[in-house]
Amino acid sequence: MEQQEQLDTLRQCYESYLEDCLQRQKDAGALNGLTRLLAGPSPHDRRAVDKFFQQVQAAVAALDRTDGQLAAQAAEYMLLTVEGLNDESRLALQAAEGLTLTFLELLAQEDAARILAGYTARYPKRRMLLPKQREVLAALEKAARG
Repeated sequence: MEQQEQLDTLRQCYESYLEDCLQRQKDAGALNGLTRLLAGPSPHDRRAVDKFFQQVQAAVAALDRTDGQLAAQAAEYMLLTVEGLNDESRLALQAAEGLTLTFLELLAQEDAARILAGYTARYPKRRMLLPKQREVLAALEKAARG
């Protein structure tokens, strides 16, 4: 599979998930926030997150492990570009950031430094990071040092 196809597959996972989130938000209507507060996420929401995570895992597993440029583009997309629509989707996307750990060692030092700068700007309060995000930050720092 070509580099662009691999990236497109990865992006499609995110786009499909975010489209599904948007549709579920529209379908839930005006009382969605109150319902979530009282009952928590619906089983459909949990299944959507599980499906998203499985698809991203498969897309990441299919990435060429010898291509540093591909790794940089995938990491930049997963860590810096894609944004959630609400708290639920943002949390799912943040959890998926941990999947980059499998290829961050492929980054060139310059790419790692650039992505690290963007990541620390995106999450300035490091104490608020999820455990996997802390691992991502440490891996980016290590790769940026060379």
